[in-house]
Amino acid sequence: KGAVGTSCSWAGRGPRLRRVALAMAMDQVNALCEQLVKAVTVMMDPSSTQRYRLEALKFCEEFKEKCPICV
Repeated sequence: KGAVGTSCSWAGRGPRLRRVALAMAMDQVNALCEQLVKAVTVMMDPSSTQRYRLEALKFCEEFKEKCPICV
């Protein structure tokens, strides 16, 4: 035992279930990417108010510190 496949929480489950879970995970990643793009756009837009820029910066900082997919 100890192989990656046998210790995984998906061991013994069907390939369809794994695909569904992967698709859900990819949807979450895509949603996070969209939020990051919006935040960076707000920060870089000269017409954005200081308040919106600070909120966008806060989102980016929290993402860096807390997001499990951030390396």
